[in-house]
Amino acid sequence: MNITNSNFYSKNFQIFFLYLFFLTPIIIFFSKFFADLFLSIVAIYTLLYLIKKKNTLIFNNFLFFFIFIFYISLNLLINNFNLFLFAKSFLLIRFPLYMLFPLILNIDAQILRKKFKFFFLFPLLFFILNLYIQAFFKIDIFGNFTHNNYQRITSFFPSDEYIAGSYLFFIFSILFLVSKKFNFNKIILLSVIYFGIFLSGDRTPFIMTNLFLMILLFLNLNKFIFSKQFKIILTLIIILPTLVFSLQLNNKINLTSFSKYKNTFKNIRNDINASENEIGLKRWPYYGMAAKSYTIFKKNIMFGSTYKSYRNECRNKKYYLDYSLLTNGLNYDGCSNHPHNIYLEILSEQGLVGLILLILTIYNFTLLKNLTLNNLNKLFYLVFLIVYFFPLRPFGSFYTNFGLVMFASVISFYLIFNKIEKKL
Repeated sequence: MNITNSNFYSKNFQIFFLYLFFLTPIIIFFSKFFADLFLSIVAIYTLLYLIKKKNTLIFNNFLFFFIFIFYISLNLLINNFNLFLFAKSFLLIRFPLYMLFPLILNIDAQILRKKFKFFFLFPLLFFILNLYIQAFFKIDIFGNFTHNNYQRITSFFPSDEYIAGSYLFFIFSILFLVSKKFNFNKIILLSVIYFGIFLSGDRTPFIMTNLFLMILLFLNLNKFIFSKQFKIILTLIIILPTLVFSLQLNNKINLTSFSKYKNTFKNIRNDINASENEIGLKRWPYYGMAAKSYTIFKKNIMFGSTYKSYRNECRNKKYYLDYSLLTNGLNYDGCSNHPHNIYLEILSEQGLVGLILLILTIYNFTLLKNLTLNNLNKLFYLVFLIVYFFPLRPFGSFYTNFGLVMFASVISFYLIFNKIEKKL
Protein backbone atom coordinates (compact mmCIF):
# COMPACT_ATOMS: atom_id res chain seq x y z
CA MET A 1 0.00 0.00 0.00
CA ASN A 2 1.26 3.46 -0.86
CA ILE A 3 1.24 5.37 2.43
CA THR A 4 1.35 8.68 0.60
CA ASN A 5 -2.09 8.00 -0.81
CA SER A 6 -4.61 10.42 0.64
CA ASN A 7 -6.90 7.51 1.57
CA PHE A 8 -4.41 6.53 4.24
CA TYR A 9 -5.35 9.71 6.07
CA SER A 10 -9.08 9.44 5.47
CA LYS A 11 -11.73 9.39 8.19
CA ASN A 12 -12.08 5.59 7.98
CA PHE A 13 -8.38 5.11 8.55
CA GLN A 14 -8.44 7.56 11.43
CA ILE A 15 -11.28 5.62 13.06
CA PHE A 16 -9.25 2.41 12.74
CA PHE A 17 -6.29 4.02 14.48
CA LEU A 18 -8.69 5.48 17.03
CA TYR A 19 -9.66 1.90 17.94
CA LEU A 20 -6.00 1.06 18.56
CA PHE A 21 -5.59 4.30 20.49
CA PHE A 22 -8.47 3.51 22.87
CA LEU A 23 -7.45 -0.13 23.26
CA THR A 24 -3.82 0.65 24.19
CA PRO A 25 -4.40 1.23 27.94
CA ILE A 26 -7.08 -1.50 28.02
CA ILE A 27 -5.28 -4.37 26.29
CA ILE A 28 -2.33 -3.86 28.64
CA PHE A 29 -3.86 -5.97 31.41
CA PHE A 30 -4.07 -8.87 28.94
CA SER A 31 -0.78 -8.27 27.18
CA LYS A 32 1.86 -5.58 27.62
CA PHE A 33 3.29 -6.61 24.26
CA PHE A 34 0.08 -5.84 22.39
CA ALA A 35 -0.42 -2.60 24.32
CA ASP A 36 3.04 -1.45 23.26
CA LEU A 37 2.39 -2.71 19.72
CA PHE A 38 -0.86 -0.75 19.42
CA LEU A 39 0.82 2.34 20.85
CA SER A 40 3.73 1.99 18.40
CA ILE A 41 1.40 1.62 15.40
CA VAL A 42 -0.50 4.75 16.40
CA ALA A 43 2.82 6.57 16.92
CA ILE A 44 4.06 5.59 13.43
CA TYR A 45 0.79 6.72 11.88
CA THR A 46 1.07 10.05 13.70
CA LEU A 47 4.62 10.56 12.44
CA LEU A 48 3.67 9.72 8.84
CA TYR A 49 0.69 12.05 9.04
CA LEU A 50 2.78 14.95 10.31
CA ILE A 51 5.42 14.36 7.64
CA LYS A 52 2.73 14.23 4.95
CA LYS A 53 1.07 17.42 6.20
CA LYS A 54 4.44 19.09 6.88
CA ASN A 55 3.16 20.22 10.25
CA THR A 56 6.19 20.51 12.50
CA LEU A 57 4.79 23.08 14.93
CA ILE A 58 2.66 20.39 16.58
CA PHE A 59 5.87 18.85 17.99
CA ASN A 60 6.20 21.90 20.25
CA ASN A 61 3.51 20.45 22.51
CA PHE A 62 6.05 17.89 23.74
CA LEU A 63 9.26 19.51 22.52
CA PHE A 64 11.25 18.94 25.71
CA PHE A 65 10.04 15.36 25.95
CA PHE A 66 11.57 14.71 22.50
CA ILE A 67 14.75 16.57 23.48
CA PHE A 68 14.95 14.59 26.73
CA ILE A 69 14.68 11.29 24.85
CA PHE A 70 17.29 12.34 22.28
CA TYR A 71 19.60 13.37 25.13
CA ILE A 72 19.21 9.95 26.80
CA SER A 73 20.20 8.23 23.55
CA LEU A 74 23.06 10.62 22.83
CA ASN A 75 24.40 10.27 26.37
CA LEU A 76 24.42 6.50 26.01
CA LEU A 77 26.03 6.72 22.55
CA ILE A 78 28.90 8.89 23.81
CA ASN A 79 29.53 7.66 27.34
CA ASN A 80 28.54 3.98 27.52
CA PHE A 81 27.51 2.68 24.11
CA ASN A 82 25.37 -0.42 23.93
CA LEU A 83 23.56 -1.05 20.64
CA PHE A 84 20.56 -2.81 22.18
CA LEU A 85 20.05 -0.16 24.87
CA PHE A 86 20.65 2.61 22.34
CA ALA A 87 17.84 1.25 20.17
CA LYS A 88 15.53 0.95 23.19
CA SER A 89 16.28 4.46 24.38
CA PHE A 90 15.78 6.01 20.94
CA LEU A 91 12.48 4.19 20.44
CA LEU A 92 11.10 5.98 23.50
CA ILE A 93 10.02 8.63 20.98
CA ARG A 94 6.96 6.46 20.30
CA PHE A 95 5.42 7.74 23.54
CA PRO A 96 5.31 11.48 22.73
CA LEU A 97 4.23 10.57 19.18
CA TYR A 98 1.32 8.57 20.58
CA MET A 99 0.45 11.56 22.76
CA LEU A 100 0.31 13.75 19.63
CA PHE A 101 -2.23 11.49 17.91
CA PRO A 102 -5.27 13.37 19.33
CA LEU A 103 -4.02 16.56 17.73
CA ILE A 104 -4.12 15.09 14.19
CA LEU A 105 -7.50 13.44 14.67
CA ASN A 106 -10.55 14.92 12.98
CA ILE A 107 -13.45 12.87 14.35
CA ASP A 108 -16.88 14.06 15.45
CA ALA A 109 -17.15 14.38 19.25
CA GLN A 110 -20.25 12.15 19.38
CA ILE A 111 -18.48 9.35 17.50
CA LEU A 112 -15.47 9.83 19.76
CA ARG A 113 -17.43 9.28 22.97
CA LYS A 114 -19.36 6.35 21.50
CA LYS A 115 -16.13 4.55 20.58
CA PHE A 116 -14.70 5.43 24.00
CA LYS A 117 -17.58 3.73 25.81
CA PHE A 118 -17.36 0.58 23.72
CA PHE A 119 -13.58 0.13 23.48
CA PHE A 120 -12.58 1.57 26.85
CA LEU A 121 -15.33 1.45 29.46
CA PHE A 122 -16.78 -2.01 28.79
CA PRO A 123 -13.44 -3.89 29.01
CA LEU A 124 -12.57 -1.81 32.07
CA LEU A 125 -15.70 -3.00 33.88
CA PHE A 126 -14.63 -6.59 33.14
CA PHE A 127 -11.24 -5.89 34.79
CA ILE A 128 -12.87 -4.31 37.86
CA LEU A 129 -15.36 -7.16 38.23
CA ASN A 130 -12.52 -9.66 38.25
CA LEU A 131 -10.63 -7.62 40.85
CA TYR A 132 -13.64 -7.52 43.18
CA ILE A 133 -14.26 -11.27 42.80
CA GLN A 134 -10.62 -11.97 43.63
CA ALA A 135 -10.72 -9.67 46.65
CA PHE A 136 -13.88 -11.07 48.19
CA PHE A 137 -13.87 -14.73 47.07
CA LYS A 138 -10.16 -15.50 46.46
CA ILE A 139 -10.92 -16.79 42.96
CA ASP A 140 -10.90 -15.08 39.58
CA ILE A 141 -13.79 -14.66 37.17
CA PHE A 142 -13.01 -18.03 35.59
CA GLY A 143 -13.14 -19.87 38.92
CA ASN A 144 -9.36 -20.25 39.32
CA PHE A 145 -7.96 -19.97 42.85
CA THR A 146 -5.71 -16.92 43.23
CA HIS A 147 -2.48 -17.00 45.20
CA ASN A 148 -1.89 -13.84 47.18
CA ASN A 149 1.24 -14.23 49.27
CA TYR A 150 2.06 -10.53 48.80
CA GLN A 151 -1.39 -9.42 50.00
CA ARG A 152 -2.23 -7.68 46.72
CA ILE A 153 -4.87 -8.28 44.08
CA THR A 154 -3.75 -8.53 40.43
CA SER A 155 -7.03 -9.05 38.51
CA PHE A 156 -5.90 -9.95 34.95
CA PHE A 157 -2.28 -8.97 35.42
CA PRO A 158 0.12 -11.90 35.94
CA SER A 159 0.17 -13.25 39.50
CA ASP A 160 3.64 -11.81 40.15
CA GLU A 161 2.80 -8.29 38.89
CA TYR A 162 1.05 -6.41 41.68
CA ILE A 163 0.15 -3.33 39.65
CA ALA A 164 -3.65 -3.47 39.54
CA GLY A 165 -3.88 -0.54 41.97
CA SER A 166 -1.47 1.55 39.90
CA TYR A 167 -3.41 0.71 36.77
CA LEU A 168 -6.70 1.82 38.33
CA PHE A 169 -5.12 5.08 39.51
CA PHE A 170 -4.34 5.93 35.88
CA ILE A 171 -7.85 4.91 34.83
CA PHE A 172 -9.33 6.98 37.66
CA SER A 173 -7.33 9.98 36.42
CA ILE A 174 -8.40 9.45 32.81
CA LEU A 175 -12.07 9.43 33.75
CA PHE A 176 -11.65 12.69 35.65
CA LEU A 177 -9.79 14.34 32.79
CA VAL A 178 -12.24 13.36 30.04
CA SER A 179 -15.45 14.14 31.95
CA LYS A 180 -17.37 17.33 31.25
CA LYS A 181 -20.09 16.50 33.77
CA PHE A 182 -20.28 14.19 36.77
CA ASN A 183 -23.66 12.51 36.74
CA PHE A 184 -24.75 9.75 39.10
CA ASN A 185 -23.42 6.90 36.89
CA LYS A 186 -19.96 8.47 36.63
CA ILE A 187 -19.80 9.04 40.36
CA ILE A 188 -20.70 5.41 40.99
CA LEU A 189 -18.06 4.24 38.52
CA LEU A 190 -15.39 6.46 40.09
CA SER A 191 -16.38 5.21 43.55
CA VAL A 192 -16.11 1.58 42.40
CA ILE A 193 -12.66 2.28 40.94
CA TYR A 194 -11.58 4.14 44.08
CA PHE A 195 -12.59 1.22 46.30
CA GLY A 196 -10.95 -1.15 43.80
CA ILE A 197 -7.65 0.69 44.31
CA PHE A 198 -8.05 0.14 48.04
CA LEU A 199 -8.89 -3.54 47.58
CA SER A 200 -5.80 -4.04 45.40
CA GLY A 201 -3.61 -3.60 48.48
CA ASP A 202 -1.30 -1.31 46.52
CA ARG A 203 -0.48 1.46 48.97
CA THR A 204 1.17 4.08 46.76
CA PRO A 205 -1.66 4.49 44.19
CA PHE A 206 -4.21 4.56 47.03
CA ILE A 207 -2.30 7.41 48.67
CA MET A 208 -1.92 9.16 45.30
CA THR A 209 -5.65 8.89 44.60
CA ASN A 210 -6.50 10.38 47.98
CA LEU A 211 -3.95 13.16 47.47
CA PHE A 212 -5.50 13.88 44.07
CA LEU A 213 -8.99 14.13 45.61
CA MET A 214 -7.86 16.18 48.61
CA ILE A 215 -6.12 18.78 46.42
CA LEU A 216 -9.21 19.06 44.22
CA LEU A 217 -11.43 19.39 47.27
CA PHE A 218 -9.21 22.08 48.76
CA LEU A 219 -9.10 24.08 45.52
CA ASN A 220 -12.86 23.80 44.91
CA LEU A 221 -14.23 23.56 48.44
CA ASN A 222 -17.18 25.92 48.03
CA LYS A 223 -18.21 24.48 44.68
CA PHE A 224 -18.09 20.89 45.90
CA ILE A 225 -19.84 21.45 49.23
CA PHE A 226 -22.94 22.94 47.63
CA SER A 227 -23.15 20.45 44.76
CA LYS A 228 -25.43 17.44 44.54
CA GLN A 229 -22.46 15.33 43.43
CA PHE A 230 -20.57 16.13 46.62
CA LYS A 231 -23.49 14.93 48.74
CA ILE A 232 -23.61 11.64 46.81
CA ILE A 233 -19.87 11.14 47.18
CA LEU A 234 -19.96 11.97 50.89
CA THR A 235 -22.75 9.46 51.41
CA LEU A 236 -20.82 6.74 49.58
CA ILE A 237 -17.63 7.56 51.52
CA ILE A 238 -19.49 7.14 54.81
CA ILE A 239 -21.66 4.12 54.02
CA LEU A 240 -19.41 1.84 51.94
CA PRO A 241 -16.25 1.87 54.09
CA THR A 242 -18.32 1.61 57.28
CA LEU A 243 -20.13 -1.43 55.92
CA VAL A 244 -16.97 -3.14 54.74
CA PHE A 245 -15.03 -2.40 57.94
CA SER A 246 -17.92 -3.79 59.97
CA LEU A 247 -17.99 -7.00 57.93
CA GLN A 248 -14.21 -7.33 58.20
CA LEU A 249 -14.15 -6.83 61.98
CA ASN A 250 -16.94 -9.37 62.42
CA ASN A 251 -15.08 -11.92 60.27
CA LYS A 252 -17.85 -11.96 57.66
CA ILE A 253 -15.27 -11.19 54.99
CA ASN A 254 -11.49 -11.47 54.86
CA LEU A 255 -9.88 -8.81 52.69
CA THR A 256 -6.10 -9.13 52.44
CA SER A 257 -5.76 -5.40 51.75
CA PHE A 258 -6.79 -4.66 55.34
CA SER A 259 -3.89 -6.71 56.64
CA LYS A 260 -1.54 -5.06 54.16
CA TYR A 261 -2.39 -1.53 55.29
CA LYS A 262 -2.53 -2.51 58.97
CA ASN A 263 0.93 -4.10 58.87
CA THR A 264 2.35 -1.12 56.98
CA PHE A 265 1.09 1.39 59.54
CA LYS A 266 2.35 -0.82 62.35
CA ASN A 267 5.84 -1.09 60.81
CA ILE A 268 6.08 2.65 60.16
CA ARG A 269 5.01 3.45 63.73
CA ASN A 270 7.55 1.02 65.17
CA ASP A 271 10.32 2.38 62.95
CA ILE A 272 9.55 5.99 63.89
CA ASN A 273 9.64 5.05 67.57
CA ALA A 274 12.83 3.01 67.22
CA SER A 275 15.64 3.79 69.65
CA GLU A 276 18.97 5.28 68.59
CA ASN A 277 20.55 1.83 68.64
CA GLU A 278 17.97 0.45 66.20
CA ILE A 279 17.96 0.99 62.46
CA GLY A 280 14.35 2.25 62.34
CA LEU A 281 13.20 3.74 59.06
CA LYS A 282 16.62 3.10 57.51
CA ARG A 283 15.71 -0.58 57.18
CA TRP A 284 13.34 0.32 54.32
CA PRO A 285 14.92 -0.39 50.90
CA TYR A 286 14.07 3.12 49.67
CA TYR A 287 16.65 4.58 52.06
CA GLY A 288 19.44 2.41 50.70
CA MET A 289 18.46 3.05 47.07
CA ALA A 290 18.34 6.80 47.67
CA ALA A 291 21.79 6.71 49.28
CA LYS A 292 23.24 4.62 46.46
CA SER A 293 21.71 6.92 43.84
CA TYR A 294 23.38 9.87 45.52
CA THR A 295 26.78 8.17 45.62
CA ILE A 296 26.52 7.28 41.92
CA PHE A 297 25.51 10.86 41.10
CA LYS A 298 28.47 12.30 43.06
CA LYS A 299 30.91 10.52 40.74
CA ASN A 300 28.91 11.25 37.57
CA ILE A 301 27.54 14.73 38.23
CA MET A 302 26.93 16.12 34.73
CA PHE A 303 25.84 13.11 32.67
CA GLY A 304 25.18 10.30 35.14
CA SER A 305 25.99 6.65 34.52
CA THR A 306 23.67 6.49 31.42
CA TYR A 307 20.43 4.72 30.48
CA LYS A 308 19.33 1.72 32.57
CA SER A 309 22.75 1.42 34.22
CA TYR A 310 21.71 1.67 37.87
CA ARG A 311 21.10 -2.09 38.19
CA ASN A 312 24.75 -2.76 37.30
CA GLU A 313 26.39 0.43 38.53
CA CYS A 314 25.06 0.03 42.07
CA ARG A 315 27.25 -3.08 42.47
CA ASN A 316 30.42 -1.30 41.38
CA LYS A 317 32.98 -1.39 44.20
CA LYS A 318 34.06 2.22 43.59
CA TYR A 319 30.89 3.37 45.38
CA TYR A 320 31.20 1.12 48.43
CA LEU A 321 33.23 3.46 50.67
CA ASP A 322 31.07 6.55 50.06
CA TYR A 323 27.90 4.51 50.46
CA SER A 324 29.10 2.95 53.72
CA LEU A 325 30.04 6.34 55.16
CA LEU A 326 26.73 7.87 54.07
CA THR A 327 24.59 5.06 55.53
CA ASN A 328 26.77 4.38 58.57
CA GLY A 329 27.57 0.83 57.44
CA LEU A 330 24.07 -0.22 56.33
CA ASN A 331 24.06 -3.92 55.39
CA TYR A 332 21.70 -3.46 52.43
CA ASP A 333 23.79 -2.40 49.41
CA GLY A 334 21.06 -0.23 47.85
CA CYS A 335 20.91 -2.34 44.70
CA SER A 336 17.78 -2.88 42.62
CA ASN A 337 16.75 -2.63 38.96
CA HIS A 338 16.13 1.09 39.52
CA PRO A 339 16.06 3.51 42.50
CA HIS A 340 12.22 3.53 42.73
CA ASN A 341 12.15 7.30 42.40
CA ILE A 342 12.06 9.07 39.03
CA TYR A 343 14.22 12.00 40.14
CA LEU A 344 16.88 9.78 41.73
CA GLU A 345 16.81 7.53 38.67
CA ILE A 346 17.37 10.41 36.27
CA LEU A 347 19.91 12.10 38.55
CA SER A 348 22.02 8.95 38.91
CA GLU A 349 21.70 7.78 35.28
CA GLN A 350 21.44 11.08 33.36
CA GLY A 351 23.10 13.55 35.70
CA LEU A 352 22.27 17.23 36.21
CA VAL A 353 21.68 17.73 32.49
CA GLY A 354 19.09 14.95 32.48
CA LEU A 355 17.38 16.27 35.61
CA ILE A 356 17.10 19.77 34.12
CA LEU A 357 15.59 18.30 30.93
CA LEU A 358 13.14 16.23 32.99
CA ILE A 359 11.98 19.33 34.86
CA LEU A 360 11.60 21.20 31.56
CA THR A 361 9.63 18.23 30.20
CA ILE A 362 7.25 18.32 33.17
CA TYR A 363 6.86 22.06 32.70
CA ASN A 364 6.20 21.44 28.98
CA PHE A 365 3.31 19.12 29.96
CA THR A 366 1.62 22.01 31.76
CA LEU A 367 1.64 24.21 28.65
CA LEU A 368 -0.34 22.09 26.18
CA LYS A 369 -1.88 24.15 23.40
CA ASN A 370 -4.88 23.63 21.11
CA LEU A 371 -7.15 22.96 24.09
CA THR A 372 -10.62 24.21 24.87
CA LEU A 373 -10.86 26.68 27.74
CA ASN A 374 -12.41 24.33 30.27
CA ASN A 375 -11.00 25.47 33.60
CA LEU A 376 -12.23 22.47 35.57
CA ASN A 377 -10.68 19.87 33.24
CA LYS A 378 -7.47 21.89 33.14
CA LEU A 379 -7.44 21.89 36.95
CA PHE A 380 -7.91 18.10 37.00
CA TYR A 381 -5.00 17.78 34.57
CA LEU A 382 -2.63 20.01 36.54
CA VAL A 383 -3.48 18.25 39.80
CA PHE A 384 -2.78 14.90 38.13
CA LEU A 385 0.67 16.16 37.10
CA ILE A 386 1.36 17.39 40.65
CA VAL A 387 0.38 14.05 42.16
CA TYR A 388 2.10 11.91 39.53
CA PHE A 389 5.40 13.80 39.71
CA PHE A 390 5.30 14.29 43.49
CA PRO A 391 8.99 13.83 44.35
CA LEU A 392 8.63 11.94 47.64
CA ARG A 393 6.51 9.05 46.37
CA PRO A 394 7.88 5.68 45.18
CA PHE A 395 8.04 5.29 41.39
CA GLY A 396 8.43 2.44 39.01
CA SER A 397 11.25 2.93 36.55
CA PHE A 398 10.69 5.93 34.30
CA TYR A 399 11.44 3.74 31.27
CA THR A 400 9.08 0.82 31.92
CA ASN A 401 6.51 0.09 29.23
CA PHE A 402 3.66 -0.11 31.72
CA GLY A 403 4.39 3.24 33.34
CA LEU A 404 4.98 5.11 30.08
CA VAL A 405 2.03 3.50 28.29
CA MET A 406 -0.35 4.49 31.08
CA PHE A 407 1.11 7.97 31.58
CA ALA A 408 1.00 8.64 27.83
CA SER A 409 -2.60 7.41 27.81
CA VAL A 410 -3.64 9.86 30.53
CA ILE A 411 -2.10 12.81 28.69
CA SER A 412 -3.41 11.80 25.27
CA PHE A 413 -6.93 11.00 26.51
CA TYR A 414 -7.01 14.41 28.14
CA LEU A 415 -6.00 15.94 24.80
CA ILE A 416 -8.45 14.02 22.68
CA PHE A 417 -11.48 15.05 24.75
CA ASN A 418 -10.44 18.64 25.38
CA LYS A 419 -8.79 19.75 22.14
CA ILE A 420 -10.10 22.50 19.93
CA GLU A 421 -11.87 20.97 16.96
CA LYS A 422 -10.04 22.19 13.88
CA LYS A 423 -8.26 20.72 10.91
CA LEU A 424 -4.51 20.75 10.98
